[in-house]
Amino acid sequence: PGDHVGVLKALIIGDKLEISPFVRENFSRAGIAHILAISGLHIGFIASIAYFFFRRLLSRFKFFIWKAWIKKGAAILSFFPVIAYGLLAGMSYPTQRAIIIVAVFLLSLLFEKEPDPINSLSLAAIVTLIIDPGSLFSISFQLSYSSN
Repeated sequence: PGDHVGVLKALIIGDKLEISPFVRENFSRAGIAHILAISGLHIGFIASIAYFFFRRLLSRFKFFIWKAWIKKGAAILSFFPVIAYGLLAGMSYPTQRAIIIVAVFLLSLLFEKEPDPINSLSLAAIVTLIIDPGSLFSISFQLSYSSN
């Protein structure tokens, strides 16, 4: 019990319900309220940890070494923990954007192409608008894409 539990839940899974109004106000005054939102940093951590875990795991199997599929297999398998974490975090617009960008990056590893950040961000915006065209008028969507 206490404010630290609510802050930890917000930092880990984006659940801000247990944060007291006083603590929220303090985060806002300090200008760090954005830390409590699940976004690219969180998704990037999950993707990186998953990629290196699966790469290490697949490197133990001779089949994947012979076929040179360690990086490609790790890229494919890394997408599943990223999606699971995004669903757990609630799939807000910043989370959706980060997941789509990570997916494009993992696909570039799979197809052995050089990733392009601007194209990844543009593709994320297009896919988000295809899924929910009304999101264009959301301040969260506008800040997510204009800040990058």
